[in-house]
Amino acid sequence: MAARAGPGNSITDVPGILVGQAEDHAGISGTTVVLAEAPAAASVDVRGGAPGSRETELLAPGTLVNRIDAIVLSGGSAFGLDAAAGVMDGLLEMGRGFTVGSALVPIVPAAILFDLGFPNRRAWIGEPPYRALGRRAVAAAAKDFALGNTGAGLGPPAGRLKAGIGGASLVLFSWEYRRNRPRSARPVPLLVGLAALAAILVSGAELASVLSGRGLHAEELLHRITGLLHVEGPLHRITAYLRIDCR
Repeated sequence: MAARAGPGNSITDVPGILVGQAEDHAGISGTTVVLAEAPAAASVDVRGGAPGSRETELLAPGTLVNRIDAIVLSGGSAFGLDAAAGVMDGLLEMGRGFTVGSALVPIVPAAILFDLGFPNRRAWIGEPPYRALGRRAVAAAAKDFALGNTGAGLGPPAGRLKAGIGGASLVLFSWEYRRNRPRSARPVPLLVGLAALAAILVSGAELASVLSGRGLHAEELLHRITGLLHVEGPLHRITAYLRIDCR
């Protein structure tokens, strides 16, 4: 199976997937929501020494709920989990959610990043901002969205550098050799929020030389890219990442 970058090299290359973001610039923190326009299957893998998550148990096989409405990545450490409640508010206004009798319960798993140690950030007074950020983020969901220091990626550090939100997509396809043409294609998207004790650096020239390779399996492409990474100091962990099942 061969692979190439998706048309927008974005998670929103998958039909029915939107992304919305909102920030508290004074607090140097923010929230990112991945919105499924129709309930979607999802899975989770929680790792690291200090994970922070919400509703991820619902994604285990054998649970009652087998579809999600949205997924949240948020700054704010454990406070940021409240962003999912704001996304639920917005989804309920749209009439979205899992039906339980006469009630609708939007299903919104979430994971957080630590960004509370950023120098000169202004601490909030009273209610933390994350529920409001969740409402704003889901209202802003669209095909086009910014990468870098935005949304959940506004405040997290990576060593001495800023971390952020990153994304990509690969289209995997099998080849029909008799007719010398692709037989089927499926986009595989990725959206990552990073917070780490280390800075991960790779030069644009090195990355371009890898991405120019053609006919590579997706696993080999990933292996080549990760082989270029140069780590300054001990790599701590990726606190939150997202994988969507596109079948």
